Amino acid sequence: MDESGTPVEGVAVEIKPVNKLDKAHNASSNEAGAFNVSGLKSGVKYDLYFRHVNYQPDVVAGIEIKKGENNSLLVKLKPLDKNLDEVVITSLGIAKEKKRLGYAVQEVREDMNTAKGGNMLSGLQGRVAGLNMTQVSGGLAGSNRIVLRGESSLNINKNIAMVVVDGVPINNNLGTGTTSDLSIDYGSGGAEINPDDIASISIMKGPNAAALYGSRAANGVIIIKTKKASASNRLGVSVNSNVAFESVLKTPDFQNEYGGGTGVGLKYYSYGDGPDGPNTSNSGHNWGARFNGQRFIQFGSPLDANGNRVAIPWQAYPDNVKDFYGTGRTLMNGFSLQKSADWGSFRASYNNYNQTGIMPNTELHRHQFNLNSVINLSSQLSFNANVNYINSTSDNLPVIGYGGASPTYNFIWTERNATMDWFRDYWIKGQEGIKQNYYFTWGDNPYMTMYEQLNGMKRNRLFGNVFFSYSILPQLILMVRTGIDYSGENRASQRPIGSVVAINGLYRRQDLNYFERNSDFLFTYTPLKGLGKFTLTANAGGNNLQINTSSNTVTANGLVIPNVYNLGNASGRPIVDELNTAKGVNSLYGMADIGYDNMLFLQLTARNDWSSTLPKGNNSYFYPSASLSALMTEVLKWKPHGLNYWKLRASYAQVGNDTDPYQTSAYYEYSALPGGAGLPSVIPNKDLKPEITTSLELGTELKLLNNRVALDLTWYSASSKNQILRSPLSSATTYGAKVMNAGKIENKGWEASLTVTPVKSKLVWDVTLNASANRSKVVELADGVESYVMASAQGATIEARVGGRMGDIYGVGLLRNEEGKVVYKGGVPVFTTNTLNLGNYNPDWIGGIRNSFQYKNWVFNFLFDGKFGGKIYSFTYVTGTEAGSLANTLPGREEGIVGDGVVLNADGKTYSANTERVAAYTYYRGYYKRPNVESSTFNATYVKLREVVLAYRIPAKWLNTKWIQSAQLSLTGRNLLLFTKAPGIDPETSFVSGGTVVPGIENAQIPSSISMGVDLKITF
Repeated sequence: MDESGTPVEGVAVEIKPVNKLDKAHNASSNEAGAFNVSGLKSGVKYDLYFRHVNYQPDVVAGIEIKKGENNSLLVKLKPLDKNLDEVVITSLGIAKEKKRLGYAVQEVREDMNTAKGGNMLSGLQGRVAGLNMTQVSGGLAGSNRIVLRGESSLNINKNIAMVVVDGVPINNNLGTGTTSDLSIDYGSGGAEINPDDIASISIMKGPNAAALYGSRAANGVIIIKTKKASASNRLGVSVNSNVAFESVLKTPDFQNEYGGGTGVGLKYYSYGDGPDGPNTSNSGHNWGARFNGQRFIQFGSPLDANGNRVAIPWQAYPDNVKDFYGTGRTLMNGFSLQKSADWGSFRASYNNYNQTGIMPNTELHRHQFNLNSVINLSSQLSFNANVNYINSTSDNLPVIGYGGASPTYNFIWTERNATMDWFRDYWIKGQEGIKQNYYFTWGDNPYMTMYEQLNGMKRNRLFGNVFFSYSILPQLILMVRTGIDYSGENRASQRPIGSVVAINGLYRRQDLNYFERNSDFLFTYTPLKGLGKFTLTANAGGNNLQINTSSNTVTANGLVIPNVYNLGNASGRPIVDELNTAKGVNSLYGMADIGYDNMLFLQLTARNDWSSTLPKGNNSYFYPSASLSALMTEVLKWKPHGLNYWKLRASYAQVGNDTDPYQTSAYYEYSALPGGAGLPSVIPNKDLKPEITTSLELGTELKLLNNRVALDLTWYSASSKNQILRSPLSSATTYGAKVMNAGKIENKGWEASLTVTPVKSKLVWDVTLNASANRSKVVELADGVESYVMASAQGATIEARVGGRMGDIYGVGLLRNEEGKVVYKGGVPVFTTNTLNLGNYNPDWIGGIRNSFQYKNWVFNFLFDGKFGGKIYSFTYVTGTEAGSLANTLPGREEGIVGDGVVLNADGKTYSANTERVAAYTYYRGYYKRPNVESSTFNATYVKLREVVLAYRIPAKWLNTKWIQSAQLSLTGRNLLLFTKAPGIDPETSFVSGGTVVPGIENAQIPSSISMGVDLKITF
């Protein structure tokens, strides 16, 4: 049976004699979830072991054994009483019964390793209440920004959740970098985890997670538990193969009625039939003549016998942008070996990941190795090791955003009468490697961009931990552990001579290193007896954290010999930029878990950190927590009809937080001049204090109708003060900013999770719903600071203002009179001189619904999720309208437009209706002019068909072999449908600048993709 008590066919049972002298027996469960084993010997003791390709050994709830005739044995599986015995992984990798927890922990055990994506963590979207995920782009590496329970820090990069693997934190910072004028997504740490190695994921959402993990966990923790060997003594082999194909989900809504050219008055000209006669220069605009069967000389016109260009049909190519994108492909093939014995166990796995992108000449490859082993050195001492090694390489990753080296930028301006075939030969004949074949002077040929402007990457990463567990006494255990996360990365970017972004060519080399070591110890004390109705588990330990980073960048701005990318080929002295940082934190902590009569549970924690990034006197900070859980069905001895389980919980936690290195004292910065150095641009703060976050959480859990209905409700409130930020200074000073403690953020919200089993017979139908809402309010800023700009892009800013919300978008808007009507002048709107609050990028609420159907050996799952409310500013819409490329520019093309609004009368006080008619060219380029953020800010609501899985578990009787234990074939899909009113974009994407992801701003991002594939799992 599975966790719900449903019989599962194909579970393997192995019955082995204890003395190892007699024969072992194997069998697989039938459709009733029972085993029939014959041939056992009388008087021999046997051990039972269970395995299944989709279930971990701890899922098996229990067994019922009946003795049959002729030394046969009937074994049936029984489900756990999940109300009381469900176990989840919490801080420091400690497993706890969920009934004891006084705070919210949500565990994901669904088969996330079937419908796979480029980033394993993307599979959490829609499954977890309170989780708000933003995708960086539709690129290969698939970095994402995960926020749990809203934003509480004025540093936009400090609001992301922490990721922990087998009790040790890993680096999940966004792997974005910058070359020339644009960013590149190199992938984040969580993306490199092999999904086939994951046993379960626990999400601790509030500051209670930081009680033992430290300040980095103040924004919640994603705890990943990897697979270990099952209890079976036989050698187990699992093979997994997955292939998926990706295609573009959504592109801008282009118009296909008018071609290239610039409108003058109410008349339009093509670039080949302009007021000064035919010409061969293109405008980069789509304000030209209507497509009506004409013939014009165009950029793609062929040459006649005399070498002159000839006119070709004036027609639209509706799919000219889609034609550039291809079908991406992802191949994942892996296997694992596992074995258990008296001496211990091991599980080793290898996975090969190969992906080609939807953009030409882009790819990403990974080799992923994992070893998880336990060695029993004695009855009291065991050694554990979990080691992961990942080798990632790419010859080319695409750039992201709006700039000359971005194909998505060029497509905004590409004329609707152009076909991509015109640009495939991207060098002018005879000038290969020097002059490109293109008609823009401000952008690069998209094929030249993809095949010549390469962004390569090689990364070696090693993370994991080793620890000893020693039973000093039966009731006292000591664990000593060291975990590391190391990555060494080499990046290379090249721009050929003739590139718009680097006319003389460019070559850049970057060497990046990240090293984090966590060494800790933990005593666990559990009295064996003598406490009566009380139970007690006490923990005490400490941690030493060391983080060292280094970055060395060398840039050659200009090449001597074309297409020779080597620093020795630099036309001038290369520019060198080097940065090294070091940070250390020492910690001591303790926890007491007290239970009374299996119905009341109290957990107390305390932690003190000493951070190297804070000044002496302020570098020590203490933070406690307390949580209470009460099983009301046991306390009240009350179980009315239909109520199986009722729990109330409450928790209080306080978290301290430090800052980045080198914020408390001045240091010199090297300049571009040889041997030159200067003062820093930021004033340090020698009296800097730690940030303090205080939170309160209340919740309840109910299970009804024989556990066919389960409800989990949570309300929380948190306050964060002494924010560490850089406050801008007046330009009159020689400094740009100063480091200070300022600001207070209040964060409140609710979460709800509901699981229902409407049908439970041969067909089992499970429905899981998650919903959450959050509001983060800015209560205080520094004295004299009215606004703190957290991020900015393309005229829009993300600002924190007192009384406002975290995530407010500000920008110039449309000027309106007292009646709210738009003010016009010269036929186009007038803009405000000050910035306006144009909305908030955070959704009003988030929700997801997952349906799962099981019938015999068939499984069908699908997941919808969405964000409701919130705003997004689309710079693609701004520039696409300016270029006349989008369908919204069609109205008024022939007759002109009279804007709906008013004009200021000569008296300067009154208004009258606007009656001035202007050309569509003038109107749209005025209404959506770039300083105006308001006109291109839209509702960001969306709903996605996030995931679909149709799986078939091949019946054991069909396998009919002692070698194959189980097999499953699945058809999978991700991001299959998108429903949104945001025009031409996926509201889930966001702007990227360097290492910062800025939600609420879309900036010519790579389109999101649909994925459809096949997955095969076989266990031997």
